[in-house]
Amino acid sequence: MDGRTALRMTRQRLHDPVDEQEYLTLFRLLSPVQTTYWCAPGQPPALALRTTFNDRVYNGELRARRAIVKGRFMRGAIGYVAEQDLELFACAYHKDGVPSSDEQEMLYLFRQEGPMNIGQIKGITGLRSKDIAAVLHKLQEKFLVFEDQIDSESDRGWFLFAGEFPTVDLHRLSRAEAISHILHRFVQAHGFFTLQMARSFYGFTLKDMQNALAGLCEDGRLISIDLQGEQGYTRPEDEGLLRTPCEPITGIHVLHRSDFLVKSDEEYLKGRYKYEDFDELHYILMDGCWQGAVVGRFRNGPFDIQDVVLEDPDQGQARKAEIIAAIARVYDLEASPIYRFCGEIQW
Repeated sequence: MDGRTALRMTRQRLHDPVDEQEYLTLFRLLSPVQTTYWCAPGQPPALALRTTFNDRVYNGELRARRAIVKGRFMRGAIGYVAEQDLELFACAYHKDGVPSSDEQEMLYLFRQEGPMNIGQIKGITGLRSKDIAAVLHKLQEKFLVFEDQIDSESDRGWFLFAGEFPTVDLHRLSRAEAISHILHRFVQAHGFFTLQMARSFYGFTLKDMQNALAGLCEDGRLISIDLQGEQGYTRPEDEGLLRTPCEPITGIHVLHRSDFLVKSDEEYLKGRYKYEDFDELHYILMDGCWQGAVVGRFRNGPFDIQDVVLEDPDQGQARKAEIIAAIARVYDLEASPIYRFCGEIQW
């Protein structure tokens, strides 16, 4: 196994899952953490396949006491960060600019009335729920309001951000400084990354990332290297590990579309396993490399698994039992049987 793949697998803890003692360290490294791509609204986030315990339940408890906090980060997507990292990510992601008239009216309402849910705002203003939500989401991206997701119920409270997090200073770090800190975490999580990987995951502008990376390289915290024909970045202390062949780390992992690794490699994976009339539900990581996808349809109930698409069907057939066992870790195969495997009907 090449050093890059081995280092990434080691850092991701897919073959060596964490316990509760180590969990928050990994959570912070992979933040912002999104919920499972196909899930019920309000479900807590999870680090799929990386824990020795049910971290979705655990994160529900952390969320209820605000040890992890919900916000809008990557291109406005919902994600969770540890409470102690909220300022870092807010400095990196908050949108500047004068609030629109609708946003100013909403902020005034909160100052007059205090925390409210959307139903209460609707009762006072007469606005439609979807119009209220649109304004709140824009204010959320500016880190001016906070959505307190304490459970999976839809009746969530909204608060003025500054009132709930008075010590968070949106300008304590410049955007470039905040992005530099975040990219240094990213390289720890991967061992090596390309500009495209970072842009796919975080959604920062190319200019912002180039400025941050220039500073990190100038400080000697990162170095730019060519690895097997791919230009990217690593820490100086990791360069030797990347270039040293390692004992293979074997195993098959089936990862959802919002997983840290999937989001990092989104540009590579997008449409790679496209299947007419069906969605790519999960991607298959085999011995640390992308090798296929589970395709079908999302259902509010049992999923419809139409096929398991693989890069190398012969290898897929040789490891079929192992692949199906990995799929069974994320799907109830009695409720959602696999209809085809490499195009061959199974039942």
